[in-house]
Amino acid sequence: PVLKVPVKGAAGVASGQELVNIDFPEPTEIKDIIKAVSLWTGKNVILDRNVNGKVQIISPRKVTKEEAYQAFLSALNLLGLTTVETGKVIKIMPVRTAVKGNLKTFLGASWTPMTDEIITQIVPLKYIDAKEIQSTLSRIVSSNSMIAYQPTNTLIISDSGYKVRRVLDILELLDV
Repeated sequence: PVLKVPVKGAAGVASGQELVNIDFPEPTEIKDIIKAVSLWTGKNVILDRNVNGKVQIISPRKVTKEEAYQAFLSALNLLGLTTVETGKVIKIMPVRTAVKGNLKTFLGASWTPMTDEIITQIVPLKYIDAKEIQSTLSRIVSSNSMIAYQPTNTLIISDSGYKVRRVLDILELLDV
């Protein structure tokens, strides 16, 4: 019988899980980081004219493309930027512009992706009034990221996945 020795490191990563370097220890122009991300995602990138700024990403080891992309989204978020994906194109623009763009949309109050990517979450409410809770939540979340749709008593939230998760956690405690 042939013994199979487990392969470790980059060679042991399954297809689609290739490791990449996302280490930018010095302040680096976001446009240079975007070029690197474009190369390993194989996607074309279109930049809004307001895309600029410098960030540092410290990653002492290679990471999966998904981990690197999440770090990239967090770096964009620090600069008030986000991605809006359309097919094989990634558009990078200010968050305030993106909330009116082609965002990924999720329904319900039980799950949202944990990401710094800007998403839209549609949250049907059971017991509390959407307009009233929007007013209350606007003290901790940007008021222009939330819309109360009164005919169906629903909140529509467009913000980062992490911020939406925070709102869902609060609603879980209040919508009783």
